[in-house]
Amino acid sequence: MTLRTFTVVSPSLETAQEIVGGYVGLIPLSNGDQLLFDEDGEMKDLPLNEEASAQANLPILGNCILLTGPAKWD
Repeated sequence: MTLRTFTVVSPSLETAQEIVGGYVGLIPLSNGDQLLFDEDGEMKDLPLNEEASAQANLPILGNCILLTGPAKWD
C-alpha cells in the first residue's frame, strides 16, 4: 500500500480520489498533519496500510495521502 506525502500544495479532490481509489475521508493527526484515506476501504476489503496505520494509531486500509506542513485540506 502507498502513503503519498504532500508538503506544500494540497492535491485537488479529483487527484486525492484517484490516489486513494474512491471517496476521501480525513483523519486529523495529533501533530497537526492530516491523513486522507478511502472511506470505503473496509467495504472494498482493501489491505492494511501499515505506514498510514502507524501515523494514525488506527487501522487504515488502502492507499492514503499524508498532508504535512502548510498543505492542509479544507
